[in-house]
Amino acid sequence: MKPIPPVGLAAALLVTVAAQAQSPTPAPQSSVIEVQAPRVLRHDVQTVCPTVHADLPEALASAFAQHGREARMQVRFTVDRDGVSQVQASNGPQVYRRRVASALREIECRTDRSVPQQFEMNVQFIDPASLQAVDAQGRQALQAVDTLSARAVR
Repeated sequence: MKPIPPVGLAAALLVTVAAQAQSPTPAPQSSVIEVQAPRVLRHDVQTVCPTVHADLPEALASAFAQHGREARMQVRFTVDRDGVSQVQASNGPQVYRRRVASALREIECRTDRSVPQQFEMNVQFIDPASLQAVDAQGRQALQAVDTLSARAVR
């Protein structure tokens, strides 16, 4: 007989006690109860992929140059001792999803933990020209605030 792990045993006992409180009839022997711990999604990707912030944009630059669409994507993946696996990209064009998954698998990511770690991060494709426009607008707004502040002080 296979030993029941402590978490499974506690859950089985709780379920059994609840069933006995509801009905004096014993629970059938054929029922099986499995308890799984919820997956914890980590967001500190750089701890296991120290070069991700430099390598991923470089790997995806050609995809943006080819398709030219701005997009924001959510990416979930697993990191274990062998690297990245089980990449799932969502909320973006299909062509970007494939490229993100492929690029992420190529980045050097490792963990020394015996249990694979689940990660989540956002990847955003932004046109550099729009960043420059936003930056210029921000500078103009700051200059306007400085001008108003200077007038208020006088």
